[in-house]
Amino acid sequence: GMLEIGLLGAEGGDATFFSSLEARNIRCKMGLLDGMAGVWKPGNILVSRLEIELRAGSDDAEAARKMSEVIFRKSPRVEADSFEVADATLRWGFSERTRGAIESSALKMQRTEAGWRMNFRGGYFSQNWLNRLEIVNLVVLCDPEGLLFEKAELKQGRGTVDFSGLRVIGGERPETKGVARIRHLNLENTLPA
Repeated sequence: GMLEIGLLGAEGGDATFFSSLEARNIRCKMGLLDGMAGVWKPGNILVSRLEIELRAGSDDAEAARKMSEVIFRKSPRVEADSFEVADATLRWGFSERTRGAIESSALKMQRTEAGWRMNFRGGYFSQNWLNRLEIVNLVVLCDPEGLLFEKAELKQGRGTVDFSGLRVIGGERPETKGVARIRHLNLENTLPA
């Protein structure tokens, strides 16, 4: 059979990686006794729309560890290894300097040996002063160490931004290592008004 959920909403807490989450029109495979007798294998989980406010860092090392467990723990009763979201919006940051978003992007998530590979196509990326850059190709590997941008190709007009290879190291105070290559970007259209 099929499982269909029209709307799923959640408020995060100290042990979650999000502050709020809303998912619409979730569909996947589910038999009558899946999860109760044996392992539930939902296959590719389809979501038409996802809005999520990500938490930025944590209060201490123990809280950071708990957040990491939620993301990377494999359930013995459910094998959820693949998600496809038609319209995903993710927001993060607790100050003007750290605020960012991925808006209205198609997202495919696949579990890897150590974490998740997230592939975004279309939509917009914003971070700090980089405002509403079109996503050409954004592939992010998320593991217990943090985030690695395997591909990060963005554009605005004829301008481009590429920060492929950049790493965000997670923990109480996330740290960024890497290089952003910016070419022909019109800063007048990029900076907030």
